[in-house]
Amino acid sequence: MHRFISRGAHRQECLCHIMGFTQFATQSGGTTAALQDMLSPAMFTARRILKDLADSDRRRRVLTAFWKHADQQARLVALVQLAKAMHFREETIRKMPPEKKADLLASRVSSPEFEQTLEVALMTYHTHEANTMMAAFLDRWSVPHTNGSIESDDYTPPTADQV
Repeated sequence: MHRFISRGAHRQECLCHIMGFTQFATQSGGTTAALQDMLSPAMFTARRILKDLADSDRRRRVLTAFWKHADQQARLVALVQLAKAMHFREETIRKMPPEKKADLLASRVSSPEFEQTLEVALMTYHTHEANTMMAAFLDRWSVPHTNGSIESDDYTPPTADQV
């Protein structure tokens, strides 16, 4: 599986920055204090990013990328969780197109049991669908990568001031 910025708060801060939420918050009339509260690393979870910060189109693109590109085990775990949560047979969900599975997963974005699946979805989206943007972002802070995917732990994460 591709690796993403994996160092705690930096991963969450970088995700927010990549997704363009700092620009969104300031354009939508947010104050600096409100923006700081919104960008607090302790507040970022994959569920919050997808539920509160991403619009429905981006959420669908992120979750569709998960069903198209995530490794088989991650998709299987999500399929079993969805089947259980929605009282569907696994085979019914398995036969659905990725877009429909994405919609089902989006309907469960508030559920804590899907947190790990949603984290994988965000990573998958950024390393497959938005890898050009991810590569530019990582280049900006001199983080070594291969097409937007970090393959090594041998790098210095950006400081909070850099982000």
